[in-house]
Amino acid sequence: MRPIFSVRADLTPDLAIYSYAKERISGALRQQYRHQTTAFQLCLTQWNTANPRLCDRNFYIRLVTF
Repeated sequence: MRPIFSVRADLTPDLAIYSYAKERISGALRQQYRHQTTAFQLCLTQWNTANPRLCDRNFYIRLVTF
């Protein structure tokens, strides 16, 4: 399993997800990993409306590796 992106040491996992989802998902990656992009969008919804730690717990490990 290789990481899709490297996490900055000063970011917690949930902030790393937010940063990745907001800044790093390109159009090509959306096409190739459509199901993951959808999960990231769900994650962002949770970030905005619920507990970001829940988002972290549900999506972080699975989505940063492939």
